[in-house]
Amino acid sequence: MAKLLRGLLYLIGILVLVIVAAVVVIPLVVDPNDYRDKITQVVEEKTGRKLDIKGDLGLSVFPWLALEIGPTTLSNAQGFTAENFAAVENVQVRVKLLPLLRKQVEMDKIVLKGLALNLEKNKAGQTNWDDLSAGAEKTEEKPVEETDSAGLPLDGLSIGGVEITDASVIWDDRSGGVRYSIAPFSLNTGEINPGKPVSIDMDMQLEGGAPVMKGGVAFDGIVHLSESMQQIQLKDVVLDVDLTGESLPGSKLKAVLKTAANLDLEAQTLSTSQLALSTLGIVLEGNLTGKQIMEDARVISGNFKLQPFSPKELLQALGQVTPETSDPAVLGKADASWAMQFESDKLALSDFLLHLDDTTVQGNLNVAQFAKPAIRFDLAVDSIDADRYLAPASEATPVPATPTTAAAAGSAGAIPVDTLRDLNLSGALKIGAMKAFQLRSQDIVMNVSAKGGKLRLHPASANMYEGSYKGDVRLDV
Repeated sequence: MAKLLRGLLYLIGILVLVIVAAVVVIPLVVDPNDYRDKITQVVEEKTGRKLDIKGDLGLSVFPWLALEIGPTTLSNAQGFTAENFAAVENVQVRVKLLPLLRKQVEMDKIVLKGLALNLEKNKAGQTNWDDLSAGAEKTEEKPVEETDSAGLPLDGLSIGGVEITDASVIWDDRSGGVRYSIAPFSLNTGEINPGKPVSIDMDMQLEGGAPVMKGGVAFDGIVHLSESMQQIQLKDVVLDVDLTGESLPGSKLKAVLKTAANLDLEAQTLSTSQLALSTLGIVLEGNLTGKQIMEDARVISGNFKLQPFSPKELLQALGQVTPETSDPAVLGKADASWAMQFESDKLALSDFLLHLDDTTVQGNLNVAQFAKPAIRFDLAVDSIDADRYLAPASEATPVPATPTTAAAAGSAGAIPVDTLRDLNLSGALKIGAMKAFQLRSQDIVMNVSAKGGKLRLHPASANMYEGSYKGDVRLDV
């Protein structure tokens, strides 16, 4: 027994000496730069691209098997404008040595500094990575037979995180005539383990489009991706957008989106437990659920609430001229809430509630066939003073008693004939009390229909000054 123990101790001692020798000797006798030409040769044989490793290659063994790469470039495909497809100033990759013996990969944070990526599409629709994907298809091996997870070469993968700094990405689409530039771009993640949540912090400056817009986009949150890659959970997500451009409302867009969501690609479901969008001086809160989200027959439903805001300030934020009204106080406050359901080519708003100044509007609205919308509605208004929203009367401009022929012709030309001809509308409008042009009326009921260029208000009724009105109004454009 004593001989056996001495033998084991002897073997352990030899093993320790071998490991120590490897840790000390390998970095001294093995210079990864000696393999630089071989590496570039293999890359060129496999991809047809030239890999230029300009900086030194660094190697260490214990406790981390580490590789550090200096300035490196990968040439672009032939026929494209950028000199390089990709370039990087520094790459650091470290893997713990001892866990590899247990078929586990424990990596330190992967660091990429100065990554520059040029993505291009020519006028023929070909991209500068088509040849890389084609090469990968040619070198595909025969299908690997399915095995249990226990039989995989590596049972675990752990990455300390990813850190990308001073990066840039160019997307130049010659076929579509658009170009986008993302620079600088930074990404920092927490520890990455299969099936476990990871924190992500991303920040970038964007410029491009037609017409051009530019500005910053930032993302911060926790992403939980299942091991099957089919379930995605988002928690404490904050998306911050600050863009300027002629195509944006008011030539600028500042928006903050906060949400938490669950996405199941296998079950094709979506749900958000919290959704809050702040932009243009308004705050929209709500939630969404979705079914069959990957199909044409998808169903998306939700409930939303628009917090109190000023319509007048919203118009100004949109770059629109604020209308001059008889009462300067109108358009000063509003809020709304509604339930929504979207199905393929249909949108339904139910339990709609709008407060505008002193007026309350309730009802339902349905839109189908978006290409040629068919609109159905049922709305009820408690009371409204329309005179407050009209332009103030001008004493300097007298109103003619009888319109001239030219004026009549101008009024006729102002009727949007094409719009009215395409209108497909049907609904009911009820108003409890209304004041317009100094006339007061109550219990107003109008059923509106429009199709094929024919408009009709029937029945139309109202109570006015101890009397009543009932009518059938028709218009054929």
